[in-house]
Amino acid sequence: MRELGIGETFKERMITMSRPIQEAGPALTDRVRCVSALFTMRAGMFFLQNVEGDPEEKREAVLEVAVDLVSQAHHGPRD
Repeated sequence: MRELGIGETFKERMITMSRPIQEAGPALTDRVRCVSALFTMRAGMFFLQNVEGDPEEKREAVLEVAVDLVSQAHHGPRD
């Protein structure tokens, strides 16, 4: 995928979206959680295209996981 143009485009977009997250301050593990949340949203929706089910339920599942990662990074684990 690295050699394909789409791979380079994806890499550039992920780097651009993650720049604000990668600024110094939060612990490295918290920054990884936030970047993982971005990747989860993209990869989750891509993967779930091929899974049967209600599109809204799939979207909500992906968002729940992404929000959980960000919440852990900023406030600790969700209850």
